Amino acid sequence: MILEFDKAGLYRKIRGILAKHGADLGALNVIVSKASVRIQGALYRQPGIQSEFTPEIIDAMLREIKAVPGAPRLEVQFDNWAPAGTGGAWKRTKPDLR
Repeated sequence: MILEFDKAGLYRKIRGILAKHGADLGALNVIVSKASVRIQGALYRQPGIQSEFTPEIIDAMLREIKAVPGAPRLEVQFDNWAPAGTGGAWKRTKPDLR
């Protein structure tokens, strides 16, 4: 059986995961194609959430996105966070000045 690629459904699932983890969706772009899912922009918390992102939260959020059935390769480029070596570690590159 061949499964159809559901671009809109995958887009909704990914944005739902980002929102569940408290990401401000207005600061991120999610681009879905058959070859990849690309998330880019600034990773901020939703207004009203006091806690900040941590490397562990970011890693958990991205692992959950990668586990979505039918999700192609994940490409992530945050303006204010960068990979810190291997193993899912992240480091803040710019302070949250909002």
